[in-house]
Amino acid sequence: MAVLLSSVATSFLLLQNVQAQAPVFITTNRDLVLSFRKTGANNVLEIDLGQAKTYYTATPGTTKPVSQLSSTLLNSAFSGDLTSLSWSVAGSVLHVGDGGDASVPNSTLWVTAPRTDPATPATAWVRRSASAQGATATEINSILVDGSQYSGSTYGVTNSTATTTLVPAGNGFDAGSFLGASGNYLNTFQGDVENTTPSDFDTAGLPSRSDLYQLYPDSTSTQPPAKYLGYFELEPAGTMVFVAGPPATTVSLSVAGNTSTVSFPTVGQGTYTLYYTNSAGLLSPIHTWATNSSVVIGDGKVDSFQQTSTDPNRFYSVGVH
Repeated sequence: MAVLLSSVATSFLLLQNVQAQAPVFITTNRDLVLSFRKTGANNVLEIDLGQAKTYYTATPGTTKPVSQLSSTLLNSAFSGDLTSLSWSVAGSVLHVGDGGDASVPNSTLWVTAPRTDPATPATAWVRRSASAQGATATEINSILVDGSQYSGSTYGVTNSTATTTLVPAGNGFDAGSFLGASGNYLNTFQGDVENTTPSDFDTAGLPSRSDLYQLYPDSTSTQPPAKYLGYFELEPAGTMVFVAGPPATTVSLSVAGNTSTVSFPTVGQGTYTLYYTNSAGLLSPIHTWATNSSVVIGDGKVDSFQQTSTDPNRFYSVGVH
């Protein structure tokens, strides 16, 4: 009996410690959360990036510094070693009526997809049913809610700001407890959302990039590709930016007789238009060139346009929005 009473008392003290003061880390429904964790590290760093709407309404081509993250903060959290560091960004809608955009449905997710090669966009996530995505939405929301709750603990108060919190790894309140060992939100999501920096991250000079996708729930059972919103770029120094909109398109051309095939990689739900001109039009802005009669909607794969012409000199460009 004495052992049982001691166990209950210890649990009560731990609970009191977590709820010691009002939260310092303040979160709002539909905020995006940036999470950093590392095998063997004592803490998980969580950063509130603000409302998802800021990112899905950003003008394509614009760059937004992630001002909530600083090189000093990140290096301090991981003892100056940013190699083998796993990071991801996510947000979700648990229910319409939470104060956010009413046109965005329940169980919508905003999730990063890690790039293997910084220069090549990741394969698009696919949209799944509301029930499937709802389970993931709950785990994502829990990162924000539990991080905020822990920021009111004795340890959390001294290691948190309104937009950042440092949570002990494995204590049940940290992002890792909801991401799971495989980075797929405790097996509720279709893949690993985390990007892990390479062992030469601090010397190679290459950034770590992950693409941000918007996943409306799918009601068609066809699992169409998610919508590409842009990419986050983590610099070796420990700073980060978000670049909005579809990436610039690299095209390849093959010619058979009078038929030209223009091929290009696509991103989810990007709208691609083929522009073309002859030598006389090369000095004109591309948007004034003639266009193909149809467009291509991206699905994360390589697609192409075909043009038949007897013009001896024809030039092509592919635009995306």
